[in-house]
Order: sequence, then C-alpha cells, then structure tokens
Amino acid sequence: MDSTYFWPLMTIAAIFVGMGKGGLPVVASLAVPSLSLIMSPVTAAGLLLPIYIVSDIFAIRAYRRDYDWQVLKVSFIGMTLGVLVGGLTAHIVLEWVITLLIGLMGLVFSLKQIFQQIDFTQVQKKLNTKTGIVWCAIAGFTSFISHNGGPPWQIFALPLGLSKSVFVGTSVIAFSYCNLIKAIPYLILNQMTLETVKISLYLMVPATIAVFMGVKIITIIPEKVFFKIGKEKIKSIPEQDVDRTSAEGKASSVQFIHFEFTDEQVKKFKDTSSEIIIGIEHEMYTHT
Repeated sequence: MDSTYFWPLMTIAAIFVGMGKGGLPVVASLAVPSLSLIMSPVTAAGLLLPIYIVSDIFAIRAYRRDYDWQVLKVSFIGMTLGVLVGGLTAHIVLEWVITLLIGLMGLVFSLKQIFQQIDFTQVQKKLNTKTGIVWCAIAGFTSFISHNGGPPWQIFALPLGLSKSVFVGTSVIAFSYCNLIKAIPYLILNQMTLETVKISLYLMVPATIAVFMGVKIITIIPEKVFFKIGKEKIKSIPEQDVDRTSAEGKASSVQFIHFEFTDEQVKKFKDTSSEIIIGIEHEMYTHT
C-alpha cells in the first residue's frame, strides 16, 4: 500500500460509503474503485465492510419508518443466496469481470429507460417474487465481490414505482442485511481481520457524518409538480435564483416554477377535448 495516499483515500472512501447509506447509492459505488488505486479490490472490500456495517446502523435509524416489507422479504432471500454463492466462489471469481458485468447491466438499464422514456413514478410493475429473488441474488453476489450491488437491485426495485423515501429506506435495510451476513464469509476468507477492523474504526466518524449529509441531500431533492396532457407528462422547472425581496424588506417564501410546452402541447392544452391533469409527486401529497 502507498502510505502517502492511504489515509486521504480511505477517508474519501468512508465518506462515499456514508453518503451512499444516507440515500445516494451511486456515490457509495465509488468507494472500492477509489481505494483500488493503492490496493487490490479484495483488500479494499475487506477494509470497507466494517464501515458499511456501522453506517448501516445510522442509515436504518434515519429510514426506519420508510420501507416495503414485501420487497424486503424477496430481497432477504435473494441476497442470502447471492452472498452464499459469492463466498463459495470467491477464490475463482475475477473481480474485473464482475465490475464489467455490473457496468453493462447499469448501461443497458439506463439506455432502456432513456429511449423508452419510462417514468417509474407513473408505471408501476407488480412484484414478481421469482424474478425479484434472481435480481437480488445477483445484487448479493456483486455486493459480496465489490460492495456494488446497486445496478441489479435498481433493475429489480425501480420498476416497482416505490416513492422516493420508501425506495431509499427499503434499499438501506436490504443492503444492511446483506452487509451483515457478508461479515461471516469475509472473516472465514480472511478478508476482514482484526487489523482491518482497527483501521476502519478511525474512519467511522467521517462515515457517520456523511450518512446524515446524504439524508439531508435526499430531503432537498425535489419531487416535481407535473402537468399531464393526454398521455404526455410535462414536469415543472424551478425558477433560477431571483431576488424577490420587496423595498420594505419582505421576501417571498413561495417556490416559483414554470412549465415548458411545445407548440403541439399548447394546441392540445387549448383543445377542450383533451384530458388535463396537474399533480405533485410526493408521498405526503399525491393529489392530482
């Protein structure tokens, strides 16, 4: 290991883990790759697991009321199978191959969403137990290898149309369980030792702070107001920073938004036969 960069990179990785547990999973996926600059991915995964487990405790506290129990039951079964397979095949699996497969899964899923313009808040899929177990098993397996079970998990969970907080809470609890059961094979395989745990202890403070940073960021990510004209959905756009303070010193506390319509959408809006809906995508205010 390069001692010059070891502690700075370990601290950055711990912050990535904490923010991921706070509700930003894409950030957490950067933890192992960042440490791979100075050590093997296997060593990095062993060093980070205790940090993941401690961060999980604070993340569960933040999202303990927001979860879907039916989705969790499926995830527990699948992830248990995935971790078991990961532990049994750890000595023959090539980490870079798994990383490539994870990247390809995420790319295909993202491209499908972009080109088909899928809005998971509006199109909800029924929970399929068998398919869910398969995807969660893949998530458990890839999480075991490199702490990167996010892409297969999202392929399973996003189409279910869970609200933002329930999706994050369910994800946090599912991967908290996954990380906990990973500790057993990690100890058996000597990926996690007393020495690595000692190093991890120093990094739990920045990781814990980062959990609450992630939770805070999630709360300010907007769930937009939308117009629906027929089958077309037009999301609101928040106004940029504008000084709305009057000469008397009174400031507006209203969030201003606007909608950008195409010429065709304007025609449909004016057409009295068109169905017009305005709604708010928020679990506490889902009126239309």
